[in-house]
Amino acid sequence: MKMTEKDIEKLNLTKIVSIERGRGKITLFKNASDKQYPYITRYDYPGNSGTTLIWGCEDLKKGRLVLGMFLRMKETFGNDKLDRVFDYNGDIPIPIAVVGKNLIAAYLKIVEDLYKDQNTRGKIAGMMDVTEQTVSNYLNRVRWDGCIHCGSENIEKKTLKVDLDEVQISECYDCNSYHVIPEDLEKQQHEKLPIENYPSDPCVDDLEPAVGKYGNDEFRLWCCVSCGFYTTESSK
Repeated sequence: MKMTEKDIEKLNLTKIVSIERGRGKITLFKNASDKQYPYITRYDYPGNSGTTLIWGCEDLKKGRLVLGMFLRMKETFGNDKLDRVFDYNGDIPIPIAVVGKNLIAAYLKIVEDLYKDQNTRGKIAGMMDVTEQTVSNYLNRVRWDGCIHCGSENIEKKTLKVDLDEVQISECYDCNSYHVIPEDLEKQQHEKLPIENYPSDPCVDDLEPAVGKYGNDEFRLWCCVSCGFYTTESSK
């Protein structure tokens, strides 16, 4: 959903990642104030008006799609064209259209998903005269899937062995950092399970150190041995 500065000024936002580019900055937030739109993607770009685009997202997958679209938009048309990107009236905005089919599909997915009673991918496939699988392929190419520390997409996903557990991480080859998926990506915090839901022993008050192995490589993690929560941040 399109949002404004006024809509978000009192929200409890936690930054997931912020990516600087030639003209402005794009930031993905976790929104603890709103269950309907728990993620918000914001694009601040300079110019005479200093315009900002803000989109409230119903899940992280949508937030990453909006972030990827913002990263790939053509910026050479000026603030007036960028400012009206979400004023959708059936036409594809120029900063989207000139980039190609991948971005057109992503844009249509974002704006058409506001109508919950329809098969969005099916409708987009009909509009673009392609299959639904082709639409999915377009979206996967646009959706941001990078490092939450530096914003690079030069990453590799790995499944670590931690005793009998398997933990998926995303390792960045640009800044040499890594984060746990989905916990760190979603900015989840460790929440102790209610006593009636304890699988065995009660959840720990302080996360315990653990080592995940991938081949000959080792990765330091923190975990709750009871509920299976993993993270790279001991303070969680």
